[in-house]
Amino acid sequence: MIRARSRGFRVACFAAVAVFAANGSARAADDEPAPSQELPVESEPPKPAGAAAEKRGKAAWSSGDMGAAEAFYREAIAKGGLAPDEVLESYVRLGTARLLLGRKDQALSAFKAAAVIDNAFSVPPEGGPKAETLATIAKKDMSQVGTLVLGLSSPSKVRANEVFRVRAKVDDTHSRVLTRLGLSAKDGSTGKEIYLSGKPAPVVEFEIPAKAVLAGSTLVLRIDALDSHDNRLASAENRVEVAGTKAVVVAPAGRSVPGADTGPKKEGGGFFSSPWPYILGGALLAGAGATVIILTRPTDDVTVGPVAVRAR
Repeated sequence: MIRARSRGFRVACFAAVAVFAANGSARAADDEPAPSQELPVESEPPKPAGAAAEKRGKAAWSSGDMGAAEAFYREAIAKGGLAPDEVLESYVRLGTARLLLGRKDQALSAFKAAAVIDNAFSVPPEGGPKAETLATIAKKDMSQVGTLVLGLSSPSKVRANEVFRVRAKVDDTHSRVLTRLGLSAKDGSTGKEIYLSGKPAPVVEFEIPAKAVLAGSTLVLRIDALDSHDNRLASAENRVEVAGTKAVVVAPAGRSVPGADTGPKKEGGGFFSSPWPYILGGALLAGAGATVIILTRPTDDVTVGPVAVRAR
């Protein structure tokens, strides 16, 4: 994780080095490519369609039913909408279950898919020494692939009711194979969200509409690298403070104000107590066309670039 701050501009990046030269304006660094000419538009955020199957997969795994776990984890990946850690766990457990079911070749393929996401993934103890050995082979086979670099650059503070822009950056290789980049702009107190989607490119500029920039609010911005089934392969998050005083709505006696926080305030700790942005999930991804999960026949095949995970 890299944390950087420069003259009122925040940067979140996931790489060995920072990918943005933040200087407090929307002007790009000299060596940064110009942003895509196609401005992202409002769209529906990823829906957790695979969440139910992923939950059933966990239950089957906990009960030791590897046959059911294999089927449910495969279904979860196919239906999509998983968070970065869920995608990784699904592939790792898929591989382990297949090995325990005597399907070594398919287990290796699943571990290779997991290695594309995170080459340092851990094998669950249920897999035993055989799973450790197979995972090591998968990691070695995929060690030549690169790392997906996902960054989000945004101002630390903006004026209320005014449009502002933020930039996302993806390394050139992966910008060609991701399905889309999504940006969530969510009010930290009310939970209201606007989601924008754009075609992947090395640099994509997102315009946050004025209707989302309310006085006195904190906007939580999250950039998502999405596959063809809206699984979040990686995400980066920043927060932006909006100047001004939040409007106070007086409710009739006995009624609460929607979005009002009537509970006790927590001191210290947590995301909002920190002045720095963070990267969330989706550690290592990538390289040479091996990133995007393509699910053309959900009941039969799962493919991460050249890594095929067959169902049977």
